Amino acid sequence: MNEDRILQGALDVLNKVDGQLSMGRLANAVGLSRATLYRHFPNRESLMSKLTERAIDEGSTLVETIPLEQPSTDEIRRLASAFTMFIDRYSFLISGSIVVGPGLDTIGLNSLIERWQHASLIRADLPTHYIASSFTALALALRQSAVLSCAFQEIDRGELLFTLFCHGVVSDHD
Repeated sequence: MNEDRILQGALDVLNKVDGQLSMGRLANAVGLSRATLYRHFPNRESLMSKLTERAIDEGSTLVETIPLEQPSTDEIRRLASAFTMFIDRYSFLISGSIVVGPGLDTIGLNSLIERWQHASLIRADLPTHYIASSFTALALALRQSAVLSCAFQEIDRGELLFTLFCHGVVSDHD
């Protein structure tokens, strides 16, 4: 089995158990022998490091796909949609603040938020890292099945993230 398949299997399994699994149990869950897993990754730290590197690369690519010219709410909507899929893929790493955390700008999200602030798309009176952290926390919260009631199981989480991020929960009437 090649490294990419092992990493994909590890992601699938670790997301289900919030990253909490021994190397032996992980190997078993992925369908590998412990020896095969250890041949590719000598310890848990090396596996987590490779997964983190992959998440940062993927997150950076995601942010880089947002056009630089003429910022608009359409960009925010596109990011919200793509970010929910990114969160689904790497939730156990992100929830532990390894990939996207307070004050960190490992994927360029703070820079993107700052650009939107300069374009007056979002509030400029709040620190960029606070807004980026709030966006990430909201995306993580929307991933939790307990957060969405049965009535909202089929809702587009990307659209919900966009709406809550851009418009909050304030009603339209005074």
